[in-house]
Amino acid sequence: MPFPLPLGGSLIVALVLIVPIWRIFVRAGLNPALSLLVFIPVVGFFVVAAILGLSRWGPDEPDSTDGPPSSATP
Repeated sequence: MPFPLPLGGSLIVALVLIVPIWRIFVRAGLNPALSLLVFIPVVGFFVVAAILGLSRWGPDEPDSTDGPPSSATP
């Protein structure tokens, strides 16, 4: 018996989205395995969007322009 349309449609959408979301997680500096949360029916995509939207992107090292000025005197 084939999948019912809603479940089959969700599975197809999840499979199409997994590769780009995996790459987004890599570029954001997060664990790309979190992109597998897309496979959770109904709420998976919202969970992934919340993780990406609320997490800090980029490397953990502070940028040289962040923070107080250096202690060097002119």
